[in-house]
Amino acid sequence: MSLEVYRDPSDRDLKDPRLLRLRRYWHGLRQDGRLPSRDQVDPADLVPVLPVMFLIDVLAPGGYRYRLVGTDVVAGMGYDMTGQLVSRAYAGPDWNEVRKDYEFVIQDRRPCLTVNDVVLKPARLRKVYRRLLLPLASDGENVDVLMGAVVFVL
Repeated sequence: MSLEVYRDPSDRDLKDPRLLRLRRYWHGLRQDGRLPSRDQVDPADLVPVLPVMFLIDVLAPGGYRYRLVGTDVVAGMGYDMTGQLVSRAYAGPDWNEVRKDYEFVIQDRRPCLTVNDVVLKPARLRKVYRRLLLPLASDGENVDVLMGAVVFVL
């Protein structure tokens, strides 16, 4: 369940320096109102953020697959989700809440920060985390990848 949702979060909303760095990096890649592409993202520029980062491929219709998952995210989730559908990571109604955030980022082409309290599968662990989602688009317009970072609070 989303405890807090921030559309176009401010620096103050982000709180964690890694989330702030990732959002600023994403903004720096934007040109003339166009979204950056995954190909523009250079991991060497994001070394301090990589452990909390993830990339999600946007699949048709309405599916999402983890392309890359950082080591801190794997540790927090309890397993490596790389290559799996995102819907398999969340239990029941929590997935519906998470999907709404993904859909917002895709449709509005804007960042979203959420503080979530969710039950994660397969171990049914309850976690509280801050998650930043940022849209990427190969053509600069149509979102095909979600880049993000998650920082576990509990």
